[in-house]
Amino acid sequence: MVGLIGTTNQPVSGMTITALLAMTILFMFLGHDKEAVKTAAIMGGAIVCIAISLSGDLSQDMKTAVLVGATPWKIQLTHIMGTLVSAVRSGFILLVLYKAYGFGTPTAAHPNSLEAPQAHLMADLVLGATGGQLPWTLLLTGAGIGLVAELCGLSALALAIGLYLPITNWPMIAVGGLLAWAVARKRGGEVREDDPGSLFSSGLIAGDALMGIGLAVLTVLGKAAMLNLRPDLPEASTPYESCLSTVLYAGIVFALWRHATAKRKHA
Repeated sequence: MVGLIGTTNQPVSGMTITALLAMTILFMFLGHDKEAVKTAAIMGGAIVCIAISLSGDLSQDMKTAVLVGATPWKIQLTHIMGTLVSAVRSGFILLVLYKAYGFGTPTAAHPNSLEAPQAHLMADLVLGATGGQLPWTLLLTGAGIGLVAELCGLSALALAIGLYLPITNWPMIAVGGLLAWAVARKRGGEVREDDPGSLFSSGLIAGDALMGIGLAVLTVLGKAAMLNLRPDLPEASTPYESCLSTVLYAGIVFALWRHATAKRKHA
């Protein structure tokens, strides 16, 4: 997604998938136990994913340091500190989310589990490779569709995200795409590196993530009920909840439109 807005073009997902397939096929060819191969492939893929992300982030920060005259060793030191803190924090957040909602397939304990399409993709690739049932036809078909899209001048990445994410996310993506198209037409096709619409949307994404974590913490602590607007009614028992959320969403869309189209003085 960040590649679509030009923030970075690091092939994190692609290289992770490639590493998963390569390690799984290699270990199976060498005759290792299937269960051990699954564990090793997932761990190896995680290492590759983190290494690519950190290396790209560090290289961009070092480039920024050169431009602004910062001290390189201080940036490297803060990166080490930030990585250590993030490792502990990320593990804690995953545990909280799992205890509050669960992941993947709904269960009796977690009927409204969080969808994890990318995790399912990685797991399916490893299971398919170790079981000898990897859907090569689907993989090659997807690669062919991506190639045709690029040859036709379309963004294969944007097309893949539309197919990749759950269908419940499509309306929001469509609204965002139409809003971006309308903003571009209003500006006359002007493209800005510090696009206020992208910055505003990035803040919405970050805020949504932080709010989700906060709600998960309240759920684990058994305090989520205090946020109910109508605690006397079961969830979604009347159109009231749907209308309220629709009005709030429309307000966010309007605020984004106003912010993205506002005229600003350039330094």
